[in-house]
Amino acid sequence: MDRRPDRLPPIVAAFGFAGLTPPVAAAAALFLLPAGAPREFAWVALVFYGALIFSFLGGTWWAFTAARPSTGRLLLAIGPSLLALVILLLLVSPLSRPYAAALLAAAIALSPIADKALDADGLTPAWWMRLRVPLSVGLALCVALAAWRVPMG
Repeated sequence: MDRRPDRLPPIVAAFGFAGLTPPVAAAAALFLLPAGAPREFAWVALVFYGALIFSFLGGTWWAFTAARPSTGRLLLAIGPSLLALVILLLLVSPLSRPYAAALLAAAIALSPIADKALDADGLTPAWWMRLRVPLSVGLALCVALAAWRVPMG
């Protein structure tokens, strides 16, 4: 068994990439389900899942930052939860739904910048970026589809 610290642990990769199953399925449902309630449910599930994962990401940043706390990194770590809350509140109005999903997709797509900063500070495992970039790209693309394909009615 390869125990190099820079090698992405297979179990971490398996669970990480399995986490893309719900958003990929929901994004596919936006194109495969009939209009109305089924498609609406898939859309809401996709945006909620994206917001939850984005908030979870902030929790990982908090855990890494706890090793060497700084005000800037701690503020960065609470950002995803606060932004996820705003995004979920925007879902109340159907008119703001496309903007909420677009904002979430952009935030997820840009999140590896924060990961890279934590990595540069030596706070993450050596393999962190090899996990985070593809997961962020995959989730951001799925949520971007939600921004583009908002069910109306």
